[in-house]
Amino acid sequence: MGADINKMEEQVLFELGGFVQYCNDAQDLYKDLQNGMRTFATVRSNLTKIAGDLNQQGIKAYGLLKSTSYNQQNKDRFLFLVYVMQLGVVAKLMIMSDITPIPFRFDEFMKLSKQYVRTKLSPWQILKIILFYITDYEYSLVDQVAPKLTVKG
Repeated sequence: MGADINKMEEQVLFELGGFVQYCNDAQDLYKDLQNGMRTFATVRSNLTKIAGDLNQQGIKAYGLLKSTSYNQQNKDRFLFLVYVMQLGVVAKLMIMSDITPIPFRFDEFMKLSKQYVRTKLSPWQILKIILFYITDYEYSLVDQVAPKLTVKG
């Protein structure tokens, strides 16, 4: 076993874990609404709020990780992977905002069929959106600027 983690590492892991859970809750929005679950995403008032809170948590987690003494190249690789994950989640939120009436309403979203939502939120549809934005990643800015994807509603 390795050495115990210090307080800073503990805080980084806590914030990164929170961020990953936010991403999971946002991407599972349809399923969680269908099952009546209360999550980070289902208790927000709209998709814009979900995306904004998700982006804020990402910036916080990225900044903490960047401030550690870990090898910068390893941090950069890890942050890039997490950034791409975040882009995928925010792209899903964008698509959700496009397949429902504006302003977005959870009750209207829940009326859509599971097959329709799955088709619209397919990996191919998400990839088509995020490929353009992946090139915006910069290690020096990842903890200062949220992905430039716009979520309506």
